[in-house]
Amino acid sequence: MQWTNYHQHSQYDDGTGSIEAHVAAAIRQGVVCLGCSGHAPLPFENCWSMNKSALKQYLDNVEKARQKHSGQIQLYKSLEFDFIPEVVTPHDSYIKELKLD
Repeated sequence: MQWTNYHQHSQYDDGTGSIEAHVAAAIRQGVVCLGCSGHAPLPFENCWSMNKSALKQYLDNVEKARQKHSGQIQLYKSLEFDFIPEVVTPHDSYIKELKLD
């Protein structure tokens, strides 16, 4: 049986472990598609989302893992966005610029 997981959190937000550790564990468990879905940065202090300063490193690490494990797993670069009217919306220009899957 093949299975997928499009929801995980790493050391960049309220989860634990590196992107590489998550991908390696998924491969060992037979996951065929994994979506990296860290909590996107927010414009206020909180205990669950990644810091904006870590966003580039997060995206780079997802891309490195995708290249390293090509042929073993389909890896999707994504973020989990909070919708807060007039603060964060799906139409924010920076979201489109990230070129997420």
